[in-house]
Amino acid sequence: MGPFYREMRRWQSKDHVPQIITGEGRFTGIGTRELDCYSAAIVKDIIHFTKGHTMRKFLISAGFTLLPLAAAAQSTVDASDANVLAALLKNEGYFIDITTDKVGDPLLKGKLDGTNYDIFFYDCTNNANCRTIQFQVGYDMTNGMSLQRANQWNSDMRYATVHLDDEMDPFLQMDLNIDYGVSSENFVDNFKMWANVLGQFEDFIDWN
Repeated sequence: MGPFYREMRRWQSKDHVPQIITGEGRFTGIGTRELDCYSAAIVKDIIHFTKGHTMRKFLISAGFTLLPLAAAAQSTVDASDANVLAALLKNEGYFIDITTDKVGDPLLKGKLDGTNYDIFFYDCTNNANCRTIQFQVGYDMTNGMSLQRANQWNSDMRYATVHLDDEMDPFLQMDLNIDYGVSSENFVDNFKMWANVLGQFEDFIDWN
């Protein structure tokens, strides 16, 4: 533990809340745990203890610099813009086509190992600013799928569920709530989970 941390631990208490004075003269509350999250170059900041009436200067060495909140916000994605999500998947090498569904909401169409699937957008306002999405794929099976097999899948597997239409053909669905934003890495990881589950389901129904 370096001298900076020892000083912070000594002064941080209920009555001594450390604050950082930014270059623009604004104060932002911060504690030692938050400082652990920041990284980059050497920055000189003034730590002001509002109730201790003490002003001390610290040299925040390499590994402690403040990242603007705007930068963190820019790294998140949600369902408000289908083009952003499509671009992320295309950047990963996946085929994606951007269109709209029968009510005018955004719809992404893709293909995984020869299987066509859809990404529906839900909880939209005037066909925009959607909040949630759903991955979906349907299989037109000659003899359909038994209710017992569908129940077995839903009982044994996580993430994606199956339901049967009037012809007993299975539809696999995975819902994703990305309202308020998730990291682009999280969204891509969820898509890869969908791709993996889709493959597992095709093995489950012996799809060729």
